[in-house]
Amino acid sequence: GLHMLTHYGAERDAGKGVTEAVEDTFVSLLSSLSVAALTTACGFAALMVAEFRGFAQLGLFSTIGIACVLLATFLTFPPLTFALHRLKPLDGSLTRSWKMPAALCRPWKKAPAMIVTLMGFGLLGFGIYELKNLDLLYDTRILIHKARIKGVSHKKAMGASAGAAVLMLADDPEALEEAASAVRRDYPQGLNGKGEPSVLTPGLFVPTDQEVKLEEVERLRDSMDDAFRFGSDEWKEKLEPWRPLVSVDEPITKADMPAWVLDSLSERDKTFGTVGLIYHKFQGWDAKQMLVLSGVLESLREAHPKVRFASSSSVLGEVMPLLRQDGWRVTGLAMLGLLIGTLMIGRSARRTLLILGAIFISVTTTAGLMAVLDWKVNFYNLLVFPVAFGIGVDGAIYVVWSVLGRKNGFAWDDLAVSSRAVLGSTMTTLVVFASLIASENGGLASLGKVATVALGVTLFANLLWLPAIMSWIQGRMKTPLPEQVGAGEEIAE
Repeated sequence: GLHMLTHYGAERDAGKGVTEAVEDTFVSLLSSLSVAALTTACGFAALMVAEFRGFAQLGLFSTIGIACVLLATFLTFPPLTFALHRLKPLDGSLTRSWKMPAALCRPWKKAPAMIVTLMGFGLLGFGIYELKNLDLLYDTRILIHKARIKGVSHKKAMGASAGAAVLMLADDPEALEEAASAVRRDYPQGLNGKGEPSVLTPGLFVPTDQEVKLEEVERLRDSMDDAFRFGSDEWKEKLEPWRPLVSVDEPITKADMPAWVLDSLSERDKTFGTVGLIYHKFQGWDAKQMLVLSGVLESLREAHPKVRFASSSSVLGEVMPLLRQDGWRVTGLAMLGLLIGTLMIGRSARRTLLILGAIFISVTTTAGLMAVLDWKVNFYNLLVFPVAFGIGVDGAIYVVWSVLGRKNGFAWDDLAVSSRAVLGSTMTTLVVFASLIASENGGLASLGKVATVALGVTLFANLLWLPAIMSWIQGRMKTPLPEQVGAGEEIAE
């Protein structure tokens, strides 16, 4: 929308009527808009092959959304333009006059073009070199709150002695008790090997062999009665505290349980006897420990197929390997989708390589700066890469198409308009993301920081590096660089 509005305004500034300006805007942007939408959609569609469902759903929704936005832009721009002009006719400039920097609207001289071109390749090499130092964030506490938290954590105060819990669920109470006995036997030091096993099941509170135990209790009660009848006062004093324990003469039932037992070990429909808990000492905020817990639970599932083991905190450990595994594959497929989409519509290897070069510089430089600044990849800032990728692809296509979009080679007249639109569309997104840096939520703050860097590098790649390298290529082809850019410079002025 910003690109169409910018080009439409430039056509009106040139003295064209509303109808002619709309038609020329579509003629100028139809190809680049279609290529930008298709390549970005192909990049997001690559996410659908990811095993991590978050990536797969993001790819599906983004691909559909991009197609809908493109169609909506094409369908609504002409009627809205005509309607607004009819309501309030406006001739002349649609925006206040402002001057674009000369580097963004005309070809570069040989020396600065060479310097900026080499600078871009240097950033590309820097990013590739630093990629090995980029790592995932395993300590997820910072994602909750980046400020220093004062006072005592409610969770630590209420549950530090027991730790987090693994839920055991079975259809058969006997299978549940058998699995619980196996866990106590196989993990005498707890699931992480650093404590005592703590396994709670209904069988601890409502024993299954109560008839046999009641017979033993009755025998003990008879013996205690004899002791009180014939024993000394010293023996009677010692046995008195134990007397209530042998007064039980009926089986313990669910109705005798305290409320906390029923709340902890009952299903939603109040079924008692099929739910158990395993308390562990793993730290839920440590993704590495959650990865170990995930492996332990998987082994328990294999050993006890009739019992389901689940832990909400262990999901973090299951997701992290998928993020690491899918990251490189998805990035590669996204680049492949970009390559195929650009070649299909643009049918130009030169334009495709220039666009890929700008994207590679943006993505790798951002990753390299994250490694240098010790910014870890997490669930929040990971979203920056698809967003920056999409904006970077669009901006690169508009800039390259404005110069190399014609069959007769280089034409710089439209660069000023495209650069202005790219600058506006990228800056609006950058400013919004930059505002997140002030958030007290550590995850949102990291999202804002990475996005600001990524979009800043994208601006350099699209608005400086691309014009510089295209000027250098034109100079290598021994094509004279014009001193003036005609209409482009008038628009810039």
